[in-house]
Amino acid sequence: MSRASSYHQEVILKIAILVSALLIIASIGNTEIYKWRDAEGKLHFSDRQPQNSQSEKVHTTDNTYKGREPEPSPDLTKTRRVSPRTSQKTVSHKRITADDYTVSKSIYQKRNGIVEVSGRISRGPACNNLKVELWARNSSGGIIHITDMTSYSGFGSKRFEGTDTSHRYSSEWFVSSFFINCLD
Repeated sequence: MSRASSYHQEVILKIAILVSALLIIASIGNTEIYKWRDAEGKLHFSDRQPQNSQSEKVHTTDNTYKGREPEPSPDLTKTRRVSPRTSQKTVSHKRITADDYTVSKSIYQKRNGIVEVSGRISRGPACNNLKVELWARNSSGGIIHITDMTSYSGFGSKRFEGTDTSHRYSSEWFVSSFFINCLD
């Protein structure tokens, strides 16, 4: 016998066993079960109804999951149009920019390429949460970017500070772009 034919016979045997097992399981699930007591009072169960004694059919539970019943959809012909709420209307705010404030800035380079920027914002529109964004450059081609949230420092002014690292050393730094956004 060749290897191929023995392999095919083995596969056919496995398929036959699988099909017969499925048939047995399916027939067990569909059978009716009866229970009865004999003359001595012992309880018996069987898939066949006994001829000589009175039996009772046992109700088996169905373990299949049926899912949720769909809920009826609402009748859309009875709904009415509602005007939008006032809270959904957009309110326009005047954009607050760096030109609206008096800003003093200082920038200098420390050792190891660390550049420190600090400053104070005063005399401008009331805003509790200011975001400061600053770009600075030097004559050697270095550039840094600092973003900071301001903190209250008394007398109506807000303070900002930040550091960044540049490997293009120079003592001459200048602020090339400065932005303020009010996040209230």
